[in-house]
Amino acid sequence: MKSACGKASLGTVAILAAATMLTAGIAAAQSVALSGNHPEVAPELATQLTSRAAANRPLEIRLSFALRNRTELDKVLSDLQDPASPRYYHWLAPAEFDARFARTPDEVQAVIEWLKSSGFQNLHASVHEVTAHATVATAERAFATAIVSSPDGSVYANATDPWIPTRFAGVVGAIVGLDNTLHSQPASRLRAYPSLPAPPGATEPAPVANFNSVGYGFGPADIYTFYDETPLKNAGTNGGGGGCIALAEVSDYLDSAVSDFDATFGLPAFTPKRVFPDRSSPGPTGAENEVLLDIEWAHAVAPGAPIRVYIGKGSNGLTDAIRGAVTSNACDAISISYSFCGGPGTFYTSTLDAMFAQAATHGQSVFVSSGDSGVDMCNEGRPNVNEMSADPNVTSVGGTEFVPDYNSFGNDVGNVPESAWNDSSGATGGGASRYFTKPKWQKGPGVPGDRKRDVPDIALGASPYSPGFYWDTDNGGSAQMTCCIGGTSIGAPIWAGLSKLIAQTTNRRLGNMNRRIYSLGTNQMPGLRDVTSGNNSFNGVPGFSAGPGYDQVTGWGSADMADLAAYYPVPVTLKMAPHTLKFPKTAVATTSNPKTVKMSNPRGNKKHPGRPVVIFEILLYSDSKQFSETNNCPPTLAAGATCMITVTFTPSSATQQSGSVNVFDDGGYGALYGSAGTLLVGTGQ
Repeated sequence: MKSACGKASLGTVAILAAATMLTAGIAAAQSVALSGNHPEVAPELATQLTSRAAANRPLEIRLSFALRNRTELDKVLSDLQDPASPRYYHWLAPAEFDARFARTPDEVQAVIEWLKSSGFQNLHASVHEVTAHATVATAERAFATAIVSSPDGSVYANATDPWIPTRFAGVVGAIVGLDNTLHSQPASRLRAYPSLPAPPGATEPAPVANFNSVGYGFGPADIYTFYDETPLKNAGTNGGGGGCIALAEVSDYLDSAVSDFDATFGLPAFTPKRVFPDRSSPGPTGAENEVLLDIEWAHAVAPGAPIRVYIGKGSNGLTDAIRGAVTSNACDAISISYSFCGGPGTFYTSTLDAMFAQAATHGQSVFVSSGDSGVDMCNEGRPNVNEMSADPNVTSVGGTEFVPDYNSFGNDVGNVPESAWNDSSGATGGGASRYFTKPKWQKGPGVPGDRKRDVPDIALGASPYSPGFYWDTDNGGSAQMTCCIGGTSIGAPIWAGLSKLIAQTTNRRLGNMNRRIYSLGTNQMPGLRDVTSGNNSFNGVPGFSAGPGYDQVTGWGSADMADLAAYYPVPVTLKMAPHTLKFPKTAVATTSNPKTVKMSNPRGNKKHPGRPVVIFEILLYSDSKQFSETNNCPPTLAAGATCMITVTFTPSSATQQSGSVNVFDDGGYGALYGSAGTLLVGTGQ
């Protein structure tokens, strides 16, 4: 097997010879290898796979279908985020996506018949995937690969890419289950102190200074102050107005912990909706801290947004949870505070990518933690990233750390500069993807010219120490407010909540936010706080350093929530006609006949109505002041309305003169964006 850093032998020569003979046999039967569908394991793991897996070992195989019409889909994805396209924000419903881009019923049935004829049993199929069961021996014959194992059988993997009938090339995207190296892990880290409760009756997050040597931590009120959510709260922006936040999880949780968190910090009481895509609850699985902090902090930032918790079960539980959140299309924001390691590359580029592409067509904004092991995300002793967060259709969330400015009551009083999170508990993930190439929108100051998808895109506080974040946990079946937790899993649900705040102000879904985030970062617009210090070196592996602009440590930085809500929407562009106003030759010291410029505010359409635009100022620029203007424009120009600007020309010399009339407006969102303008040209005689 080929590893990411060179040749790594999977077992003995005899095992590889067996795989070669199997491959040769099926190659003669008009079949093709499914490229990239074997694990790129670290060298130290590869040396352990020295035996053949037991022939009667049972396997559950997930065969994921590749999407159809991929070129068309890529164009749709681009148009959905292009303000100049008639498809802009015209999201697809799940049925429309399936009809245009999922496999046809005939294709699905053909794959089912092939698997049945190859000895697979208990098949369950959809237009997205087929689940089947078989023994190692059956899978080896069907896919012409040897499955190798550690001597104790605890780890196994296919030694070569599986082979499939040629007629399914481009139909089958990935085959998962031929190995067990694929695993997920939550992106949260605990402060290395005993779990200690907050003071009784606390309504603010921080206990008295250095309480039992734990110190201060952040609660919701501190987030509102530090990341400037307070102006939005005061304006009634709470993430309501439709839609919801979806959380992809693998553990059930204690309801009273959520209620206790809300009561402690004065948040509105609510009940998340559980959704079990695998039909039943997995119960507590050891990931209760993750699901609780996701629920509690998503609700803290967007208390008006309903939350659906998609809880998967079994070895494919997280994948099932993500698919459930996407295909139901109930929520417009999805938070995933986990990373995947191991498994075949096709799992990331086909299984997950198909889901995230579908989410983008629905207008769902997906946020994935970049991971907590710095530049060595999967602890391989070499640079690697959370490849799930590197998918171009999700926003990768890194982590920062900072020492807050607390008042005497232990409450944050404002923001301070942040640095990249890197302490004894972990470090922010970041770097270049092994599998994804650089998307067109990933450009700007600091973006590497490496032709690879780089992560993260943005960041937020993550250190469990600086400052650390309160959460209410399950302590043996009882709710307990605890300090402190961290990890990039803090940022994913908070950014999901922030996206709901922005969506409420615009009254629409946002979809994949990356294109706009990179535009704001490139143009140094308000809303993103650049993080310029720190690095993500970890586990002895040299990492990357934060710096001005984009970096592979904190992306474009963290958020100023109020500014981002104001500047994120693409502004309305007022139309002015004509673009150039030419005056006939006019006698010196006389005033020309007036000419007019028509200014209009687009009406929009039923699905995306226009917005009123506040006109801050109409200015006439002319060095010699030989042009003048009057207008009948109101302070606010309604959608579909027009007004007239009247201009005259009074030359002072027999030369050509030029100028312009410019209108400064708020783009429909209360923030100064720029201006529309008309060029003025006249000649004296």
